[in-house]
Amino acid sequence: MRRPLLASLAALTTFVTSLTCAPRNARTTAAPELWFYQSVSLADANAVSRTGALWRRAAAAGYSRVVLADVRFARPSAQDAAYLANVAALRALADSLHLAIVPGICTLGREDGALLAEDPDLAEALPVRGAKFVAQGGIARLVADPPVALPAAMPALEGAITQSGGVLSMQALTGRTRVGADVALAPWRVYHVRVAIRTQEWRGDAQLRVTSDGRELAFARVTPKPQQDWTAYDAVFYSQAHTRVKISFGDWHPRGGGIEWRDWHIDEAGPVNLVRRADTPFMLEGLREGRDFEPVRDTLMGNSPWRGQYRVWHEPPVIRVHAQDGTVLRASWWGAAVVYAHQVAACASDSAVLRRYAQEGPRVRQLFGARTVMLMHDEVRALGGDPACVRAGGDAGKLLAANVRAAQSGARPADACIWNDMFDPAQNAVPDYHLVTSDLSHAASGLDPSVTIVNWNLPHLESSLRFFAARGHAQVIAGYYDGRVEDSRAWVPLLARVPRIRAVMYTTWQERYGDLERFAQLVRSAR
Repeated sequence: MRRPLLASLAALTTFVTSLTCAPRNARTTAAPELWFYQSVSLADANAVSRTGALWRRAAAAGYSRVVLADVRFARPSAQDAAYLANVAALRALADSLHLAIVPGICTLGREDGALLAEDPDLAEALPVRGAKFVAQGGIARLVADPPVALPAAMPALEGAITQSGGVLSMQALTGRTRVGADVALAPWRVYHVRVAIRTQEWRGDAQLRVTSDGRELAFARVTPKPQQDWTAYDAVFYSQAHTRVKISFGDWHPRGGGIEWRDWHIDEAGPVNLVRRADTPFMLEGLREGRDFEPVRDTLMGNSPWRGQYRVWHEPPVIRVHAQDGTVLRASWWGAAVVYAHQVAACASDSAVLRRYAQEGPRVRQLFGARTVMLMHDEVRALGGDPACVRAGGDAGKLLAANVRAAQSGARPADACIWNDMFDPAQNAVPDYHLVTSDLSHAASGLDPSVTIVNWNLPHLESSLRFFAARGHAQVIAGYYDGRVEDSRAWVPLLARVPRIRAVMYTTWQERYGDLERFAQLVRSAR
């Protein structure tokens, strides 16, 4: 039921001091709270003193809750006495300011550095089946099957391009400029693409893309500097069921200067970022690991440059085999799905991940005395491909909802909030989302209505808010995002038009708190 506009605006002058995730049929006329978001490292000796100044400002400006994120919340039992002392000091400060801490727990989508720092092998993985190796000198050496290659002269697809001496040049760009070629390959294999780039007073959007049947497969991150000498960039992709891909590169949004490309090539790859769990073995057909070939481990997987960090490409581990030279071997394995150079999600269905949730939730909730927690599920860009997910049914929406229920259960009796994006058909809950293997469109149907949605879909905010409101969810509008605080005026009227908006959160990804007071004032004084 819509609240009258004038009544809602008048109500914005008063703020409540607590939030409860009310039952589905509850109604409220209370004005929304003010929250703010903060990412911290409580391992820093100065964390409390730096945080204290900000929290005093926030309390004075009328904020009543802080959503607090720290990757170490995923490993509370591993923290030392100094860390726990910082937690206690921060909790005491919050109590003195009447500021409630909402800790972020049970991260899914960005576990590199968090849960995966403790066990990199819990990464969501994609399969490789039947890759061809040939024994030579006690080493199993990969043989591309079928052979793959990119043409020496890449066909132009768009824009003005010159090619000479193996160098492809895009100069004084004014429109999208790209080259590309189709490549036939084997399904269920992993491939490595590399290209070198040189720039001169260049500004634009360089991309290296691998697509098939309308889907992106590589999600490479290519970030040349405006002025640089030849620098190599890598992409790794799993062919999955595809037998043909288009590989293209160029400048998608040029803004001047010149960019050159050379040394482009594609190779079938060995077990790079090899995941080893009980249900993800490395197999050589007809042979036994430890007897016929040495155990295979990728010591760089999830350990480069430090534990919990992944690189999209490094040389795969050597496979030492007890076989005559010339013996043809077929290998199968699972590799970590690395997106945008380093982002990795944990396997949503693995029992070890769910056990960690059961430990993390109660421990962090108790540390902060939290009555509300934030489930840190967002941008889950790989889901459904490894054996644990397949055993659980393989439907991405159901897998995600089941993971959330496990996280919510571990956090009880605290109330739970969660980011909207992975359950929002106007954002990431779509049929073909990154390396998610099935449709996420109906993921919201598995969410308990008691979960409060923290909604950051500003481009489609009204339709998104109404989507979740119709399903009985209370919501928090996450606004700002490091631009002009005045832009928030565009959505403030929604506070009067959409029911069950419980709070508005000042949300910064760049730790920019200069507009904290201005944001609060804008929300309170909106007309």
